This record gives sequence, C-alpha cells and structure tokens, in this order.
Amino acid sequence: MPNLRTRSFWLKAAFVGAVAVTLFFAVRLVAFSIFWADPAHRDQTVEGWMTPGYVAHSWHVPHEVMIDALAIAPSPDGPPSKRKTIEDLAKLRGIPVAQLIAQIDAAIAIHRAKQ
Repeated sequence: MPNLRTRSFWLKAAFVGAVAVTLFFAVRLVAFSIFWADPAHRDQTVEGWMTPGYVAHSWHVPHEVMIDALAIAPSPDGPPSKRKTIEDLAKLRGIPVAQLIAQIDAAIAIHRAKQ
C-alpha cells in the first residue's frame, strides 16, 4: 500500500499538470481571439504564403469551401496537411500561384453570393 506522502505527491503533480495544460489552452484562446478580432486580419488579399485555413478564417468561409476550391483530395492517411501554403499547393499542381488564387477568390465569391 502506498504511503500517504507518495500519493499526495502524485496528486499534487497531477493538479499542477492539469493547471499548466489549462493555462496553455487559455493563453492560446486569448491570443487567437485578439488576433482575429483585429480588422486588419479580416478579408485579407489572398497571397501565396497563406495556408487554406488562414484564408478560411480571414474570409469567414467554411474549410470545405477552401477544400473544394483547391480540389484537395482526402488522404487515406487522414486529413490533408494543414500547413501547406497556397504557393506549395500551386507548385504541386504545376500551375501559377495567381491561377490558384483566382480559383480561391471565385470560390469565396460564390460562397458569399449564396448567403
């Protein structure tokens, strides 16, 4: 039977760990909220360095709109990589970045026209 000190140590360690994880996610939430509340980050002109997720957040469109616009096929290993930039995706397809950006802009316009 474990003694009281050992059990107390592990309970305190678990509590400190839970508090640390909670603080980490609280700070992320606040930082994310402040970043996206800034009007400068809304409806930004689409550029090659952006990821599809960033564009979806900036333009307030569902991620599915971006996936359809970029014709990203589902991977058998799971969801597609979220860290690929628009420039990376254009290189993979062998098309100019401007052409891919035009497809994204058209998809966003169509989505907004439906609303």
